[in-house]
Amino acid sequence: MGTDIYLSWNKITEKEKKNQLTGWNIYSGHTGYLRASIGMQNENGLLRMIFEDKFWEGYDDKNEDGYEYDFIGNWEKIQRLGFMYLVGVVSGKPINQFNQGHGEAIKKILEEMNDKVEMGGNLHFVEAVGFLNSVFEFFRLGCTKQEQGKNPKVFISW
Repeated sequence: MGTDIYLSWNKITEKEKKNQLTGWNIYSGHTGYLRASIGMQNENGLLRMIFEDKFWEGYDDKNEDGYEYDFIGNWEKIQRLGFMYLVGVVSGKPINQFNQGHGEAIKKILEEMNDKVEMGGNLHFVEAVGFLNSVFEFFRLGCTKQEQGKNPKVFISW
């Protein structure tokens, strides 16, 4: 169990769809697939902050490929959330605590750390960086498809 996020676009090929079947690999953003298992709390929190509520709701026959997403328009958002995610990993604090006033919350955490770095959270730091890189690769692919006029859509199964 967990979160599976698929990217689709106009004229996606069968090979591109097949490449997204990775056996739940959390480092497959470049294929248009993101994965966070149920125990990956900070990672699921990050994904919930990236994709608004409508993406997490059920789909009808008209939306079986998901909803269109503005990857280019949300590029700055993903950069801010990516930083918040890494601060959460290093500090052992859940990312969802940064929803309101995240700048001050992050500043306070960094001050409290006082040159002490704890690799908290659900993933070790190197794995967390790999997961975040996968999210950025997913976004880059979405931006590319958007620039090509292929109307990228996001489908979330959880």
